[in-house]
Amino acid sequence: MKKIIFAMAAFVCSLCANAQDLLVKTNGDILKVKVIEFAVKEVKYKLYDNLEGPTYSISNSEVTSVQLENGTIHKPSAASKASGALSISGDGYSSSRSGLGSYDSEAKCYGRGVDHAISLYLQDGWGIGYDIRYNFNKYIALDIAGINFYSGFASPEDWCQLNLRFGGVRGYTPNWKMIRGYANFDLGYTMIHNYYGETHHFGFDFGVGVQVYKSITVGYNLSCYEAEGGVYQSHWARIGFVF
Repeated sequence: MKKIIFAMAAFVCSLCANAQDLLVKTNGDILKVKVIEFAVKEVKYKLYDNLEGPTYSISNSEVTSVQLENGTIHKPSAASKASGALSISGDGYSSSRSGLGSYDSEAKCYGRGVDHAISLYLQDGWGIGYDIRYNFNKYIALDIAGINFYSGFASPEDWCQLNLRFGGVRGYTPNWKMIRGYANFDLGYTMIHNYYGETHHFGFDFGVGVQVYKSITVGYNLSCYEAEGGVYQSHWARIGFVF
């Protein structure tokens, strides 16, 4: 079972490594970066392959666009290149802002693009999971894939469960201030290991909850899988961190 845990950790790390911002310069160069700040007349960033290194800055007049990892695109307009402000576009909105902390709140929280989530689960044991989804808009998303590992409190050698999810859909309610509800339905596969050996099942995963300011989700997950003599069910309280 240690091999399963290590494999899951490696899978999560490899997918997380794809999260990056893309800065397109007026000369056609594309830089993989992590944006630190959209200042009044410049963009401050670190090179993605050297996040511990120095912070660089580039004038807005040299920037064609900046695409953040969540899919939001920032373009300096002709007027903003002189004033230093950036035009923010995505999910049907546009505005002119000069600071990273002054984006339109709804757009900042619930834009289009790819989301990653690390989740913690708790019931009669503990669990950890990773999910990746694509938001078509602020109401509908595709759950691309997910992987969860659950274990009893005693030891994974006594009981554990590996759950893979794919091809699911996710819906969101209209947001109230910084909060919105969600529900998801995913197809899934699970492997259960216990004293009696290993069993393999197919089924589905259903979840409901609330999302706060895009960064945090709190909810409940129910997994149902076919099993010999009936249906196997697993219930988990869940808290997730979206990035």
